[in-house]
Amino acid sequence: LDDDAYPASNALIEALKEFSNEEVACITMNLKDLRNGNYYDGDWLPKEKNEKRYWPIFVGCAFIVMIKRLPTTFRFPDKYFLYQHELPMAAEIYSNNKKILFSPEILAYHNFKEHTGYKVFSDSSAFRNNLNFICSYLPKPLMIFYFLQSILFYLSRSLRHKWFSEYKKIILQNKFWLKSRPIRFQYFVQLRPLHLFNYPLWSKIFK
Repeated sequence: LDDDAYPASNALIEALKEFSNEEVACITMNLKDLRNGNYYDGDWLPKEKNEKRYWPIFVGCAFIVMIKRLPTTFRFPDKYFLYQHELPMAAEIYSNNKKILFSPEILAYHNFKEHTGYKVFSDSSAFRNNLNFICSYLPKPLMIFYFLQSILFYLSRSLRHKWFSEYKKIILQNKFWLKSRPIRFQYFVQLRPLHLFNYPLWSKIFK
């Protein structure tokens, strides 16, 4: 849980029932915004929230994981700070033949922050973590394509929002290519439509 999130009173009991399914390693909780009572409507959770389903990712502010169903070799990578940090753990879960479950009845409340404008820190952190994920987990032909896509996407943003020096530093100081544990292509097919690491260049480049 984030420090501004808490589970509904029955969430842990309902989660324990779901973990009786040996396939489930993680539960991504349904989220309700404390500010206005609305359900979270972003790409990290299903748009249709009327039934439980397996989902390729979880939301880091409120999730439940059964540690013993992660690979024994998995250690949460310290190079992911703040943004996109869910991606490597989700990839490890699916690489270990386990699943992430979304259940609308397993609810958490979160005080979602209001976005008040562009922040260089947020954008540069997402850029670094995207490259980490792309180079560590995508099969090599896909890795090259999405690496270049991310480089071009954030180049335009760094020039437009005046953080090109930080952009260069991220590329030069991080050894993105040194580790690779490719995810299965079937999992990539599930993850790709959510556009969590592979932003559509032309539709978002000037936002």
